[in-house]
Amino acid sequence: MRRLFLGLATLILSGQSIGAQIARTGLGGTYGLAQTSSSCSDCDGSESGIGGFYKVHWFASNQLSVGIEASDFRKSWSDGLKQSDAFFTFSAQYYPSNEREFFISGGIGRGRSSVDDGYDFAEITGLALSVGAGYDAHLSKSYYLTPFIKLNSTMSGRLNVSGNTSTGVNATLFQLGVGITER
Repeated sequence: MRRLFLGLATLILSGQSIGAQIARTGLGGTYGLAQTSSSCSDCDGSESGIGGFYKVHWFASNQLSVGIEASDFRKSWSDGLKQSDAFFTFSAQYYPSNEREFFISGGIGRGRSSVDDGYDFAEITGLALSVGAGYDAHLSKSYYLTPFIKLNSTMSGRLNVSGNTSTGVNATLFQLGVGITER
């Protein structure tokens, strides 16, 4: 996986142009897996593992797509403890060049992170922002390999621990992954 990201980063940064303007039109989707790290502002440490990323988007122009994104992460331990993180955002993806497939993205929506041990339940919810970047590497007529980096975070979230509520707690989900894009 590391070699894949290094190879694609070299291609992106090399400045090689594919020569012709790229036509980006219609409806598309991306489905991927990512090395994911989950943390919160009032937590000790972070948890990591494999998470998911899903996006449905429509190209409003050749350089801009808009859509809905979801990022998730789930983890369970043998003692019954379960963690679940989910971020849903309305997003925009901008391609700075008509001749390259590099993009930057951002979005706004809702985030939730919870931990449950069967007795106590802790949950952070709130307004969420996302930022990211990636590259669509052409595989075939309609399919692309899309390595990406993405950060989701709640803004001044609300923490509820077994009925006791406090505010100003943020949940963060960081993803470094690869997906398959169809458009």
